[in-house]
Amino acid sequence: MLLSQFGFNFELEIQEKENQNSGSLPGQALALSCIQTYTIRNISNITVVLTEPFAGLPTGTDIAYLLITPDKKRISELREFENVSVYFGSNLEITPPNYSRLKTRTFLFLKNGTRTFIDTTSPYLKTN
Repeated sequence: MLLSQFGFNFELEIQEKENQNSGSLPGQALALSCIQTYTIRNISNITVVLTEPFAGLPTGTDIAYLLITPDKKRISELREFENVSVYFGSNLEITPPNYSRLKTRTFLFLKNGTRTFIDTTSPYLKTN
């Protein structure tokens, strides 16, 4: 995969509380193209740690500062999660050697002290 086409993406799984007052009216419809947004108050931090060396960075390095969202924010700087989609996308702000693979563990830290993580491996990235 060409590096220019690569995006580091992940999806949050949201559990909504049921609203006792909500109901649907006859004839009410939602557009399929509208992606619902959320205000998430229990996330404190997101980190993305290398599980193998990448682009001269050693295993264990948090690369969240190298992942830039479409609105030009670094994943490492995200603290407010208002009007966010469950889909997070970012671009990598480093050029690795040709045919490198990005292997990471993404941690989602919650304000109550718990955390969850997922391991990922990118396709081989072609840089030239």
